[in-house]
Amino acid sequence: MQDVICQTDEKALLQYISPSCSEILGYSQNSLVGKSIFNNIHPDDRLSLLALFQKGIKTKSGDYVQYRFQHGQGHYIWIETTGKVLLDDEGEVVGAVFSSRDMTDRKIFEERQHNFFSLSIDMLGIANTEGHFVEINDAWEQTLGWSTEELLSKPYLGFVHPDDHEATIEMIILYDYDRVEIVKKAEKLGVAATLFKPIKPSLLLNTIIKVFGKEGFQQVSAIKK
Repeated sequence: MQDVICQTDEKALLQYISPSCSEILGYSQNSLVGKSIFNNIHPDDRLSLLALFQKGIKTKSGDYVQYRFQHGQGHYIWIETTGKVLLDDEGEVVGAVFSSRDMTDRKIFEERQHNFFSLSIDMLGIANTEGHFVEINDAWEQTLGWSTEELLSKPYLGFVHPDDHEATIEMIILYDYDRVEIVKKAEKLGVAATLFKPIKPSLLLNTIIKVFGKEGFQQVSAIKK
């Protein structure tokens, strides 16, 4: 994937931008050089990015940002940018250099993934390797009766029936499929958990734990014991 490389002065005026700007951003080099890098940024993102730029100039630090940029054809695309300041021989800031790329497709995918996660009638959760949920969807609270705050407050094994602790740990280690029992107010609810291998080692399975009830393993339904 091609990046757009650009350099600005300390006032955010473009001094140089790579030829790839034509393909990625829809503008020629000449149409952008000499103008502010904030001109084509979405109005809702502009002020926060301006503040970050000013902070970077003041603290002589770099940053990573995601924002919407108006393409030369008029529509907005999502851009991710990494930047750092440029210093002269005396250590004074004279400008900044940025590397940017189009992340629109990834942003669309992430939004669809988020919608699937949050709107699913199945109980979907993300857990870390320390044994805590870091995110769950609303189906957990609706099906099991605990509040989201309760479910995020302690290790997920705290909600599994003691008789199933050992089997649950083995299931997690093996990334296997199994049936466990969850306890709520002295009642046991049978659920089935499918674990998916993690993309990031710090998460258990990107770490999605998908928990189903008995209705064909499609419709979540608590199975009272």
